[in-house]
Amino acid sequence: AELADAVFEFAELGVALPPAFAASAQRRLQVSMGGLPGAQLSRLLWALAATGVRPNEPQLRAYASRVASAAREMSVADGARVVRAFERFGAALPVAAAEALEAAMLAPMVRAAGNVRDAATAAMDATRDDGASDGAEEAAAPLSGTPADEDQDKAAA
Repeated sequence: AELADAVFEFAELGVALPPAFAASAQRRLQVSMGGLPGAQLSRLLWALAATGVRPNEPQLRAYASRVASAAREMSVADGARVVRAFERFGAALPVAAAEALEAAMLAPMVRAAGNVRDAATAAMDATRDDGASDGAEEAAAPLSGTPADEDQDKAAA
């Protein structure tokens, strides 16, 4: 975790990682990556990419596998960081990781849409249960105060 934070700080400063440090960091991170929370994993991948690290194919597969398993823990910003990292690595995000991120990113929106739909349905049900008018009574009620009514009132007087 501390190594991931150090790499992130290098990236924030815009400093490329020295090659020996980058190689050592990647080896150590490969071992400890499984324990990183989703947010920290996304920051780490972005930082590696931003500091000029170019992982090899096995490393990319390992990163993608971990992204797929940690996607549910990630925010939309975390997911965007992962996508940007893979773009900077010059690699396509594997389908399984992309699908996991997509599902994780869409889940809050789907829940929110469901909550809105449920609230609207409840409001409509409450209106019906309160005996609110459906408009039929209003349509049948005579209009008063129209000019024709006033003319009839004057003629009757």
